[in-house]
Amino acid sequence: LTKAMVDNDDWYCDTDAPEQAAKIVRELGTLWSSVLATAVSESRNLELLLAWLTSTRKQWEVDASDHLGVKMTFAFSAKPPITPTKAKSTKRAAEAELQPSPAKKPKSPMASTAASVDTEAWVHRLDAELSGRQASCVQLRCLDEVGGQQRILVVTGAYPLKAVGFTIAEAFGKAVDDFDPHPNKGKNPPGMAFALMREGRLQSLKATVKIVQAVQEPGDTMHVRMDGLAVTVTLDVIKRKVDEGFDWIKGRPMPRCVGGDRSLTPQLIRRLNRTFLHTRKPMDFLGCSKKQAITATIEEMTIPVALRQGEPIVERGELHKNGVLHHITL
Repeated sequence: LTKAMVDNDDWYCDTDAPEQAAKIVRELGTLWSSVLATAVSESRNLELLLAWLTSTRKQWEVDASDHLGVKMTFAFSAKPPITPTKAKSTKRAAEAELQPSPAKKPKSPMASTAASVDTEAWVHRLDAELSGRQASCVQLRCLDEVGGQQRILVVTGAYPLKAVGFTIAEAFGKAVDDFDPHPNKGKNPPGMAFALMREGRLQSLKATVKIVQAVQEPGDTMHVRMDGLAVTVTLDVIKRKVDEGFDWIKGRPMPRCVGGDRSLTPQLIRRLNRTFLHTRKPMDFLGCSKKQAITATIEEMTIPVALRQGEPIVERGELHKNGVLHHITL
């Protein structure tokens, strides 16, 4: 079972039950401890097996934990044979003392504390409406706090924060993996973390929190950090499935980029949206080849959900036909 899970990572890359995945990994560690204890008592050579298990533990406790936003613990214990080592000479010992100690691993750039009880309650206060809020298009205004670059992104309300983080990383050139719109695909950029500023301090959010829980009303903000990038994310608008004009926009693929600062030219927006489209089918257009349909879909992806914060556009077709709608330049 362990080898099958190592060879195929779909069990954590494509799961909606991260807590259950963590439980399975924890139980596997317990089972391996029993197996290894028996093997040690029989004086078997465990060197290769322990090396493989250690490599597996690093993959699961680091990569899988980061991806799921849940701490994985693959703990196993054994007492492998001890190989005697020669005592260091006095000279070598003195030289070792003069060597500088290894640099400590830098902490995550998000200097935040755990969310308080009040903050957790605020995040989940609208959960009775969560299914309806997730069936929506969410327009986010993203500001690079250091460089000043801006990107306006539209994501589905069902996206967890980790998927929003992947989208932001791609939009600002910080992605470390090929983009995939699936919410459980992708590799976390180093140091990626999420927080809300509440009660005068940054409070961390789990990567599994939905974007419509983290920002709930126009003007709400959250913070996204990763190595080399600090972004303030502000909610422009949430356009729900039940809102007027939603049928005109529901077919446009998400995530997508609908604007940014002047450095983001129309050509760059189209290139970014081509990446966001990934391998998905284009929208349906009459009398178009597949190539033409992809081009037309990318153009549709540049149309914003709102031109002003809190004021969603109500499309009925006539604005689109007249070419009034286009990407936003800040």
